Amino acid sequence: MATLTRDHLLDMHTMLVSRYGGRFGVTSNDILEAVVATPHQVHFGAHRYPGDIAKMSALVYALVKRQPFQSNNETTALLALLWLCHHNGFHILFPQRELSTHLAAIHQQSDDSALYTWLCEHLNSSNDIPF
Repeated sequence: MATLTRDHLLDMHTMLVSRYGGRFGVTSNDILEAVVATPHQVHFGAHRYPGDIAKMSALVYALVKRQPFQSNNETTALLALLWLCHHNGFHILFPQRELSTHLAAIHQQSDDSALYTWLCEHLNSSNDIPF
C-alpha cells in the first residue's frame, strides 16, 4: 500500500493554506508523528488496521480528530484520502461533498468505525471493475 509520510502531509497542508487561506503550522510535532503512525500500529503481533481501507480510514480519522495542524485539518484529511485512493487503485463512488459531511461528523465520534463502514460501501478497488 502506498502511504503518506509526515512530509507529504505537510506539503498538502501548505498547499491548501496557500491556496485557500488559514494558518500555517503544526500544533504539535508529536501529534503529527502519531497521526502518520496510526495506520501502521501493531498490537500483540497483529495489525490494528488490517487492509487498505482500514488504514485509510484510520489516518483520515486521526487527522480530523487529533488536529495536528493550526488549521485546515479536515481539508488536509480529504486531500490525503483522495491521494491514498488514487495511489492505491481505489475508485471513489460518491460526491466529494458527501465525504465532507462525514469528515465533519468525526468530531462527535469516538472511533473510526462509521467512517470505515462508509468507505467500504463507497470505494471500489480497480480490481473490482469487470472490464
